[in-house]
Amino acid sequence: MTGEWRLEMNPSIKITLIFLVGAVVAGCAASGYAVPGPTPTETPVTITVDGKTIVLVPGENISPEIYEAIRSPEILENSEWILVDGFWDLMPRGVNAPLEADPPTFDPAVPPDIEGIESWETFASEGSGFSFQYPSGWQVIMKAESVQLVAPENRFVVRVDRFPNPAAASLTVWLAEYAPVLGGVELLSFDEAIQGIPVRRQQVILPAAEAQPGGEHAILWIGHMYEILMWIGWPGDQPETIDLISYMASTLQ
Repeated sequence: MTGEWRLEMNPSIKITLIFLVGAVVAGCAASGYAVPGPTPTETPVTITVDGKTIVLVPGENISPEIYEAIRSPEILENSEWILVDGFWDLMPRGVNAPLEADPPTFDPAVPPDIEGIESWETFASEGSGFSFQYPSGWQVIMKAESVQLVAPENRFVVRVDRFPNPAAASLTVWLAEYAPVLGGVELLSFDEAIQGIPVRRQQVILPAAEAQPGGEHAILWIGHMYEILMWIGWPGDQPETIDLISYMASTLQ
């Protein structure tokens, strides 16, 4: 048999069904229950850099802390995007920062050959859980947020200061926003890398203080988890000092 099957509904039955459906929906609203609807899909956050649209995914190409921070319009208005170690970060406008770090100028796996230093031992911080190597026989002076290492006859002095970085900001961003004022004269400042980790190196003339001799110092900044460590070496006008703090920082764990 050929033809089209069609179900015809009595008009009075159709009106009754419409009334019943409306009553069910109204009853759900009155009883405090709502008719379940589709779960809304979160709108992805995107940025535009050099004409390219980039989808931000927390934990993949942006830290969760920065992802939450960009919800503030004020932060976005005064910042620009930079890519650091595969993660997008915010840099205050007007601050120049290299996007790629230069390779180290020494072999971090080999201790520096410095006269008077024959062996190394481990310093371990109980508070932060980090450790690093320092020359054997050096005096260790503990402070609240720093440790000072002094060579025999004060030939070298190295101090390691700790600063909190609870938002896990990149080193470049942290230095631009939170770095302390050293009160000296900066001779040079540049970025490089140690063991693939971005660092900031400086040469600064510092005034003499209670826990710090005056004169030129070599300074190296490095990020360690939720802390920033500042390594200060004196005298800073000697290549051996730079090799010392570079090697000690490279053994950081």
